[in-house]
Amino acid sequence: MTYSNIGEVSRITELSIDTLRYYEKEELIDIERGTNKIRQYSQKDIEMIRFIKCLKAMGMEIKEIKRYVDLEKLGNETVEERIIILERLIKNINQRSRNLKKYIQSMKKEC
Repeated sequence: MTYSNIGEVSRITELSIDTLRYYEKEELIDIERGTNKIRQYSQKDIEMIRFIKCLKAMGMEIKEIKRYVDLEKLGNETVEERIIILERLIKNINQRSRNLKKYIQSMKKEC
């Protein structure tokens, strides 16, 4: 298996090293360490980091991301609960979109 170090993962994911360390501290990702205690990120870790980045970009709070990640670790029996979390996220995104459209419309009327 091929591993990447934290600097490489930072470049790949376009996240700071501090953010990657924060995700590890918050237990969003579980990173193996080599015999020299250097973090070793697998391709699966990188994919999870990209997914977390996506959830965060869509407005999901770290606490909710942690809940989702914990459920994923439990396996297939949590799929329905994870779907509910993602559906709630989509609902929130749609509501924010509607609010922004209303705001834009009211700004156009004022101009």
